[in-house]
Amino acid sequence: MTESFEEIKLVASDMDGTLLNDQGKLPKQLGSYMDDLQDQGIIFGIASGKPYYALEAVFKDRIKEMALVCSGGTFVSYQEETVYNSTISKAGYRNLVRLIKKASKVIPALIANDKAYFDYQAKPYYDDFSDYVKIEFVEDLSQVEAEVNKVTAYFPDYDNKDYLKEYQEQISGPYTVMPSGAKWIDITMEGQSKGHGLEKLLEKLNYSPRELVVIGDSGNDTEMLSLTPHSFAMKNATDQVKSYANYTTSQSNNDQGVLEVYKKVLAAKNESK
Repeated sequence: MTESFEEIKLVASDMDGTLLNDQGKLPKQLGSYMDDLQDQGIIFGIASGKPYYALEAVFKDRIKEMALVCSGGTFVSYQEETVYNSTISKAGYRNLVRLIKKASKVIPALIANDKAYFDYQAKPYYDDFSDYVKIEFVEDLSQVEAEVNKVTAYFPDYDNKDYLKEYQEQISGPYTVMPSGAKWIDITMEGQSKGHGLEKLLEKLNYSPRELVVIGDSGNDTEMLSLTPHSFAMKNATDQVKSYANYTTSQSNNDQGVLEVYKKVLAAKNESK
């Protein structure tokens, strides 16, 4: 199995349910693996629904050497330089906020590259989405002036699956509607996904999909899992998500299953010397 990983130049992992355990913690040995991958000339990447500033808060100074596909593929950076940026017009996000607010207990938010804007009614749930780090609560989201990468709907009862079909049917226009975990539905410009963001990154780096490894667990990972033959679904992923991947880890996110993949890539590089 290791022979097929000799050509890898970039690894990209999802965050929630993949790199992070259910308590939101990174694997303790991650820094060491990042060093080893870098020593082998392999770029360490993240492909996440989280915005840039939230990932910056997690990885701090290491951002300067990383590739980041953020906000569900709408913003891509490499070594702190912007590679790709897809935004929603003000008229667009005002209309989307209006549609989201029609449902009770569903809270809209605007995700920009520098902060997240939440409706004031979200304040009681702050602890549930504090990983967004930079949050501004506003009285009227329609008056926000920002480069918005995505509009997201927050479901305090973790029941987004009950609304997904309705949202996909009601939200017309040039948009993609995608679930993220159990508590979010993300809305981006049409065609945006982690897979699309990775394609933009591969173009920038002049890499082929065969030189990429991806790891994910959720429905918003399926496009990137389909992008490369070196695709891994986590053990804790649903069977549907696993059907998009060519491999499945033997351990879950709570048992640092993602490290298995880094080990395989490093082993292949060492064997090829």
